[in-house]
Amino acid sequence: MAVVLALGEEAAPSIAAVIRDCLAHRASPAVGADEWERSQAAILILVVDCETDGEPCMPAAKFLRTLRRSECFANFSASICRRVAVLALARSVCASSSAMLGSTEKFSGGARVLKTLLSNGCTRLVPLGMAEVELQPVEACVLPWARAVCAAVDEADMDALDDIKPAGPGDSNSASLQDAPSAPDTKPPHGGGSDAHALSGMITAA
Repeated sequence: MAVVLALGEEAAPSIAAVIRDCLAHRASPAVGADEWERSQAAILILVVDCETDGEPCMPAAKFLRTLRRSECFANFSASICRRVAVLALARSVCASSSAMLGSTEKFSGGARVLKTLLSNGCTRLVPLGMAEVELQPVEACVLPWARAVCAAVDEADMDALDDIKPAGPGDSNSASLQDAPSAPDTKPPHGGGSDAHALSGMITAA
């Protein structure tokens, strides 16, 4: 089950809802920025509002500080093979101001969040997503990335099922009953001879 977390108060909450709807049954209900870690989610999807200069917004900056101060996040993330995906949302008041920052600088806040997660025990689910929802329709800049996330989540679920699949009869670790050694025969031989009486005494003593 994936957790979709909005880091920001501008476009991030509504875009996170779009992604959550796209994920459907793959996503858990919405959680707050201070509650997500309680779910111990193995898949974490973050939607990050970036400032006009590309820097992470205040909620994203707070998330990064909390992450760096955590004493157990990295170890726990590595132990559960936590996978992460980040969608960076640029804030551009107009097309000319967007062009001034260049093609990637305006998304640097989201890139910083992803880099910090990867350096703290997480692995990348999909490449960094980048969207300018103020200048582009959601169908063009968000949904293709969200569909890629859905496919990656499905693939991760299949990998998890393969890891716990029980061994079949053809597996090398499964032994057939025919190969199992038979129990030694401890039944004493027939007859009332001294050897038979001695053997019976040994078995009774044992």
